[in-house]
Amino acid sequence: MDSSPYVHVIDGKHFTNQRNLQRELDNMELTGVTNGQGDLYEVIEFAAKLPFRAGVGKSLVIVSCEECGRPDTQAYADTLNILLEADMRLHLLYPTKIGLKGEKIAKPLDAPVGFDDGKVFTLKDSRDLQGDRNLKERLAIEKDFCMPLAIETKGSVFTMNFLRDRPNRIKKLWSVFGQRLSETALPSPCLRCDCVPDRSGMGRTMCHPCIPPSLSDFFASFDRLEYSSS
Repeated sequence: MDSSPYVHVIDGKHFTNQRNLQRELDNMELTGVTNGQGDLYEVIEFAAKLPFRAGVGKSLVIVSCEECGRPDTQAYADTLNILLEADMRLHLLYPTKIGLKGEKIAKPLDAPVGFDDGKVFTLKDSRDLQGDRNLKERLAIEKDFCMPLAIETKGSVFTMNFLRDRPNRIKKLWSVFGQRLSETALPSPCLRCDCVPDRSGMGRTMCHPCIPPSLSDFFASFDRLEYSSS
């Protein structure tokens, strides 16, 4: 069976409700052998090239039951470039371990469940997403090549280890994840859109940031520089 990425629809529709989604997931049969990381890169590349309306924010959520394995450096670089050029935010939800260095967590609500480039999130953020910048320095994680893809695209990394916890804590986890997802769901302030032909010759809209991401980061760092007058 071909294990290449493809679009899955429910009742012939791309959008659905929670009940139909749960029904489809319960009835879905997963076949074939995957190699985890290689398939992940293929899925990201496939999703980034899907047709999107011009000027919309694009977020890609990867839900995986496996941890990210050892990297293919070239595949990683290509995948990161595809995400940045597509102005797409990557969010990861998979069974990675997230802890704090030299600290025993007394309460479940204080345990870190996710992080991004500047903050660590706990279940206490379920009502109002604030995050904790101080915890970022004490974050204990098993680094892989999937995490940088999320961080470099202004996305986030969350652990699914709490999904076997009490129902109320699972609900809090989804609340934190949903709030963080929406936080960076807006598109870049300036996009350049072109009409390009697809494989069948039909036109499709492709949008890219007006300023390359690497140059944009340079400008942001330059603006933060402080000069002392002599």
